[in-house]
Amino acid sequence: MKNRLAFAFPVVLAASAVLIGVMSQAAPQGKPAETEDARHGGVLKGKNLILITLDTTRADHITCYGGPQGLTPNIDALAADGTLFLKAYSQTNVTNPSHTAILTGLRAIDSRIFNNQTTFTWVSPDADTLGLAFQRAGYRTAGFPATPHLSNEPECLGMTGFDHYPKVPKGGGFDARQIVDNTIEWIKSESDKPFFAWVHFFDPHMKYWPPEEYRNQFYPKDKDPTSGDGPPLEQNDDFKRSPEIVTDQFGKVRDLTYPTALYQGEVRYTDEEVGRLIKFLKGAGLYENTGIVLVADHGESLGDHNVYYDHYGLFEASMHIPYLMRFPGLPGGNKVTDFVTHVDLAPTISHLYGLTFRQRLASMHGVNLTPTLFRETNSKLAVRPATVHEDAYNRQVMVRKGPWKLIQMIEGPKYEWADVLLFNVEEDPREKTNLAESKPEVVADLSQYIKNWLKVGKVSLRNPKPDDPKDRAKQEEAIKNLIAIGYAEAGEGADEENAAAKPPPFAVNEYKDFLFKLDLKLTSDQKKRIEKVIDDAKTNLRKANAAKDAAEAKKIRTQMRLDVADVLTDEQNLKVNEAITLELLKRKDGE
Repeated sequence: MKNRLAFAFPVVLAASAVLIGVMSQAAPQGKPAETEDARHGGVLKGKNLILITLDTTRADHITCYGGPQGLTPNIDALAADGTLFLKAYSQTNVTNPSHTAILTGLRAIDSRIFNNQTTFTWVSPDADTLGLAFQRAGYRTAGFPATPHLSNEPECLGMTGFDHYPKVPKGGGFDARQIVDNTIEWIKSESDKPFFAWVHFFDPHMKYWPPEEYRNQFYPKDKDPTSGDGPPLEQNDDFKRSPEIVTDQFGKVRDLTYPTALYQGEVRYTDEEVGRLIKFLKGAGLYENTGIVLVADHGESLGDHNVYYDHYGLFEASMHIPYLMRFPGLPGGNKVTDFVTHVDLAPTISHLYGLTFRQRLASMHGVNLTPTLFRETNSKLAVRPATVHEDAYNRQVMVRKGPWKLIQMIEGPKYEWADVLLFNVEEDPREKTNLAESKPEVVADLSQYIKNWLKVGKVSLRNPKPDDPKDRAKQEEAIKNLIAIGYAEAGEGADEENAAAKPPPFAVNEYKDFLFKLDLKLTSDQKKRIEKVIDDAKTNLRKANAAKDAAEAKKIRTQMRLDVADVLTDEQNLKVNEAITLELLKRKDGE
């Protein structure tokens, strides 16, 4: 196999590269697999999958994580039937970057989705996704986002790989009951293919206002939360830093148990709707043929560290999340104490379902959790040195290792926090005592894992076009800096299989001209091979276009770019990626 460079942060790779990643093969019946990676590969091939994402749901408000008794009976039952990961962390503290990590296995610094306003197909037009992988395997796919910024609209996420991706009403979105109704209707609509459905619940997010029957389950109906001797929240300087929707709803509140009670009502309502979806699956005879993954995108601060009803920052309230998997035929009742994160989901799911997941955008940092699900030793999970977690816009970065948690500020926070925070989370779960000054050796050890984030600094890339040419120049310079970093963190080696790049969807003729104009120092053999790849693609595209098969045409263009990437050297691919991203920026600026 051709040696490939694991581009550190091909931020552009996000805009240009694609994944040809690791194919999971099923072990022969009756014969033990020779390697851990091959074991159990494809064991769920042909079975359904429902991926449930809970927005803004903290782990300590799920009963099986030690939350209030009786708050989440349906999620608890699902966990008892599968594997519960007790030390699960969000990849980021923001919805769209976290969902991108879940559906692609990429960190925000890889995918360039740093916020809720950037469109996936602009910055990562050819990146692979679980949806695309299931489509290639013959599945019908659907995404059911509950909030507009996750939908397939301008200035929204626009995740790829979904046959059915309904629009979300702006200014409102769907509540949990509507999401389950829409999901059930779609599942019923066709039955000759296996399905993959992403089901998103937004209800625990602000504004906290569950349906009436849940509104007063945790707060006395006749009690006035604005009465009492204490000052109203609107007089609290930290509370004033909260989003406007928060200050509008709770500014007059004096009883701080009231917002938390409403939040619990939202969680309880969401749990009921999760239960209704599972009840449907069982009644329809689908439960035993359907895997279910349930994970939160991030948590929520309920006054923790003076963050009121928001998920700003990287403290446990925002980052420690519920994370469980239940698959037919796999052992249940597991409780796992190893650290896991969002980027572990894509390699695990693709392995279990025997999917070809072609993630070449960047080195994959996730661990295949399949051995863990089978209660076997997972050597890769055991030796992972640390996990890194990101803040939107790269304002902060966090690393977890053993009992330790380091948070490094990149941009000065809007709260009065130290630039470097170190906690022993096992001894200090509420993160009250900063040990950074007394444990400099621990800070030094953990800092090696996040040095590339610190070099990058705050990232402001997003869809809106800067009006000032100086801003555009700064953006282009930021991209060049990201490319130059060479994204490989301490303790991790290069992943040859996932490192090659692939460009965005230029027209075929345009792509050829674009390549040959670059100073790539192509050999005559490389030129001939590239011309043949592109000529073959033209021929196949004519057939696909004549048949009006848009899906096949897209596959042909994708494969063409992958084949070209194989012709180029690592250094040439890096130059192509940089040029493509700058070209995309120019085009976006000229729209």
